[in-house]
Amino acid sequence: MAVKIALSGYMGSGKSSVGRALAALTGFAFTDLDEEVAKKTGLSPAELIRQKGEEAFRATEEKVLKEILQSEQDMILALGGGTVTHPGSRRVLKDQAIVVFLHTPPEMIVRRLETEEGDRPLLPKNGRGTIDREAIRRHYASRLPYYRQADVVFQNEYDDPQTAAEFLFQELKRQGYV
Repeated sequence: MAVKIALSGYMGSGKSSVGRALAALTGFAFTDLDEEVAKKTGLSPAELIRQKGEEAFRATEEKVLKEILQSEQDMILALGGGTVTHPGSRRVLKDQAIVVFLHTPPEMIVRRLETEEGDRPLLPKNGRGTIDREAIRRHYASRLPYYRQADVVFQNEYDDPQTAAEFLFQELKRQGYV
C-alpha cells in the first residue's frame, strides 16, 4: 500500500516548500492540493472562493482530495490551510493518509505572509489593506484544534524549508511512517 503523507497547517506555514523538499528526501511524488484544484476547475483557489464562496471551494477541494488519494504511488501532499477544517476532508485524510501538522509559530507565519507575493482571499487584512496580525492570530487559534488532530505534530521553527524537511524526515522515520 502506498504511503500518503499530508502536510497541514496555516497559510504560510511551509506546507508546499517543506513538502517539495521532503518529497526529494523520500523519493516520493509531491502534490499540492491547491494546484490540483486549479487544474481541475480552471480557477485558482482564490478565484474559486471569490466566485463561488468558501463552502463551494471546500466541497470541490474534498472531491479533488479523494481523487488524489486514489493514487498508487507514495506521496507527499501539501494541503490547503483550511482543508482539515472541513469534516469530509478530515474523514478522507484520517482513513487514507498520515497527517502531519506543521506547527509554525504565528509570528513566523505573519513575517512570511508579509513578504510573500500571492493571492490569499482568506488572509485577514485591516482597513489599510495590510495584514491584520491580531486577526491572523485569532484565525490561527480557531483552526488549531483541527490541526492538532494530526497523526504527527511537527514544531516547524525553521526558516529554511530544506532544514525543516530534514528534521521532519528524521521524525517520520523515528515514528515508523517512512
